[in-house]
Parts: sequence; structure tokens; C-alpha cells
Amino acid sequence: MSNANVMAEIAQMVEFIKTQTKKNLLDANNEGKIDLNEEQLKKVCFYVEASIGNSFSRTATQIEKVVNKK
Repeated sequence: MSNANVMAEIAQMVEFIKTQTKKNLLDANNEGKIDLNEEQLKKVCFYVEASIGNSFSRTATQIEKVVNKK
């Protein structure tokens, strides 16, 4: 598997993590496990998604280094 393919798969996994996290937050709010109004929930989801994306971007170089060691 090429470096580009590995990174594409990892990026897809990160997108799944973002989507699932947002779904989990929405479910928790609907079930009363957390108590946020719609605007607060949107903000939390935005910052969580941004944080996950930023973390991936900051670690992508490290992942590429490991993949290139093959």
C-alpha cells in the first residue's frame, strides 16, 4: 500500500471519528445525558470536530515517517 493510500485511509478514519463523535454528542443531548441548547451543541460539535481535524493534521507527518520506514 502506498504512502498516499495509507494517508487517505487514515483521513477517512478521522472523518468517521468526527461524524461518530458528533452523533454521540447529539444522542447524549437527546437522551438527557448532557443538557445543551441547540446553539451550545453546535458550538461544542464545531470545536470537537476542529480539534480532531487539527490533531490529525499535526500528526500526519509522524504517520508518514512511520509508513516510509517500510
